[in-house]
Amino acid sequence: MAALEGFGDGDTAWLSNEQGRVQLTARVTEDVIPGVALAPGIWWNKFSPAGHNVNQLTAQDEADMGAGAVFYDVRVWVRPFVL
Repeated sequence: MAALEGFGDGDTAWLSNEQGRVQLTARVTEDVIPGVALAPGIWWNKFSPAGHNVNQLTAQDEADMGAGAVFYDVRVWVRPFVL
């Protein structure tokens, strides 16, 4: 799937949606099903190439029980990083 999108393992990719955009390094593996981008953890903004992390892609909603953080999956577009 990644090859069809024009990038491979170690390439820089843009993940984006209506919430924002983040620049990440791709790790292409058969451990994740085609059509899925997995970001298992977050980087601090100061360690990310463009100063943003995957939190840029999620809404700032609160849970309906206890007003805690909402963690969930989001739909994103994945494209090769091009200046």
